[in-house]
Amino acid sequence: MTAADLRATLGTLDLRQHQAARLLGVTIRAVGMWINEEREIPGPVAAYFNLLISLPVALRAREFARIQENAEVFDGMYLMEFSSGPSNGIAPAETGLGVLVFQDGRIFGSDSHISYDGDYSPTGRPGEVTMKVRVSAPPGVSVRLIQGVTSDHRGFSFDVGPQNVALGSPGGAVVAFITPIGPPDRRAVTVRLRKLRNLPD
Repeated sequence: MTAADLRATLGTLDLRQHQAARLLGVTIRAVGMWINEEREIPGPVAAYFNLLISLPVALRAREFARIQENAEVFDGMYLMEFSSGPSNGIAPAETGLGVLVFQDGRIFGSDSHISYDGDYSPTGRPGEVTMKVRVSAPPGVSVRLIQGVTSDHRGFSFDVGPQNVALGSPGGAVVAFITPIGPPDRRAVTVRLRKLRNLPD
């Protein structure tokens, strides 16, 4: 299957890239790279779409229903509560709040000065997604970070993930990672994601 074949198939099936990514359990970026001929389309992906296009309409509709189920479960606005503290437990932990929006396989949001942009896709396990987010502070903004340092005029960015996250957890999902910024005892950051609301239709 060529990139042109894939574009034509998605058009015939009336699928957008983020919907194809959900069906396949891959990132939107992966689908974009196949369509833009930046990466070869894997054989199993070609086989899946060839099978999908040959299915009767009723069976195809059942497969497409998985997209809607995932949207209802994951898409929405999430409160992001993050903290970073020293390992010695003497100084208090630094904390902060932000908002993330999960929509059609994309993630975007911010706190007071930092922006978050990324993507997600369901893993196939109930309530779980794989997510990857780029954390960025623009140049020229001086803001104290929870890692105990102040960003400078150059700004910064780093990636978190890919990481599997249980968004469907009753108490909220917990994401833990190590940042490249700050003193060693403050680089461990924990983020709790709690769904605030569904997105409007």
